[in-house]
Amino acid sequence: MKPCHSFARRRRGFTLLELLVVISIIAVLAAMLFPAIQRLREMANRTKCINNLRQIGMAMTGHFGTHQSFPTNGATIPSTGPYPFSLSSYPGAPPQYMWGMGDLTQGPKTQTGSWAYALLPYLEETNAVKNLDFTVAVSVYMCPSRARPNPQPLSSPDAFGWSYNAQANGTQLNPWGKTDYAGNYLIMPNLTFQSNGSPAPFPDLRIFKGLRNYPASPGADEFKDKSNRIVIGEKAMAAAAYNTSGWYWDEPIFVGGSGGTIRNAPSLVNNTNQGTPFYSQPQFPAGLPFYFPLGSLVPGVVPDNDPNMMTQYLFANNWGSPHIGGVNFLFADGSVRTFNFNVDPVLFQGLLTPGANDPTPPES
Repeated sequence: MKPCHSFARRRRGFTLLELLVVISIIAVLAAMLFPAIQRLREMANRTKCINNLRQIGMAMTGHFGTHQSFPTNGATIPSTGPYPFSLSSYPGAPPQYMWGMGDLTQGPKTQTGSWAYALLPYLEETNAVKNLDFTVAVSVYMCPSRARPNPQPLSSPDAFGWSYNAQANGTQLNPWGKTDYAGNYLIMPNLTFQSNGSPAPFPDLRIFKGLRNYPASPGADEFKDKSNRIVIGEKAMAAAAYNTSGWYWDEPIFVGGSGGTIRNAPSLVNNTNQGTPFYSQPQFPAGLPFYFPLGSLVPGVVPDNDPNMMTQYLFANNWGSPHIGGVNFLFADGSVRTFNFNVDPVLFQGLLTPGANDPTPPES
């Protein structure tokens, strides 16, 4: 009697139906897992962003140890040209004025580079300072959630139609190192120089609950409650402007006196220059020297919001971030805190005004 081979002849592969079921299960699991992975990645990025601000805070402490003050945001300077790096006078500038550039020989009272330039020696970037290496990419100045290229070349005109390069229009200039963080204008304001080349008097910003004397010293009597005073935070940007090779509210760290490294600037908001689209937008009620376009901080993660951010310039002079959880801020005592996008504007303004004693809004 021959053995039965029916079982041996039976096919060992999967049927089409079985394969489809397995693929469907894998797809469902992947759909469930992908958002979790994205959330974990964003949590890691947000933690890295917070650590960046803490390192900037330590650099600020080093600067204070040397100069007994915070840095300023640098200065615009009188210039008859030719302007450095073939740049033209910045858009909207008074005649014969130019951005300042970082200057190794200057202290806080006369430094023409931004606060981000002034802190470079305390971030182990001394060589970049000495060699005026504008291409330096400082990792702690970049938010990992934005993941934008750094350094970036300068195109003229840029995506907003602004021209910076008078001598070689239509070309790109050196890559410049940028920052995703901005200083609080009421603590680190822009400086100016007089037409004779000497520094202009320091601004008196008490009308905006700022300070009487600058550069600001954390030990000043009028500098109240350092644990509730914002020094640096994440700046609002349109996602579509992350890599436009332009400088619109995104000037690089070596440039002084610009809006790219500062936010909350009353002089920039109250400017009557109607040629710049931002200034034609309705402003927040009097007493708040900055612009809250959405009644709160600006989220950079809402796709539907981005076209408005670009066409209406809603990110100009404002704070915001690409994080889902809110916006990170460094305080004068070195702590870092995160606030929701819908934080109360009036309460939040108290954190930005060193001469105020306003209530503190809750964190996110």
